[in-house]
Amino acid sequence: MTAPAPGGAEPRVYRVEAAGRRLDLVPGLLVAVDWIVAHEELTRAPEVPDWCVGLVPDRHHGVAALVDLAAFLGLAPPPGHLTYRFLRRRVLLRRGRESLGLLVDQGLGWQAPAFEAPPRRLDDLWEDIETAFAQARGV
Repeated sequence: MTAPAPGGAEPRVYRVEAAGRRLDLVPGLLVAVDWIVAHEELTRAPEVPDWCVGLVPDRHHGVAALVDLAAFLGLAPPPGHLTYRFLRRRVLLRRGRESLGLLVDQGLGWQAPAFEAPPRRLDDLWEDIETAFAQARGV
């Protein structure tokens, strides 16, 4: 799945909601949104940071790490915000032969950039997550 922006059309972002906030994810040169699916059961991984929820099936390469995007970014839900576990979604990202899942409240689809907050480039987000995993392992 790639960002639809045919023939010089306005750039598109993939908008998600996490912790009651809408976040724009900009497809990068290397990282793209691959698919979105309802959150299902997963395999817990031992000795990983709290924001790493576990491992989930990946239709291309077996398994992918699943990262709670709100927890990773340090976002606390606003007072009164309810997140229903069964409604959460996985946004699976692809970079070459690697996969990474983001757990979000909901995927809102491809949209024009909102500019309320700076969008996150998926390439940069992926690198931030890899660095955080390495630091957690003491590498």
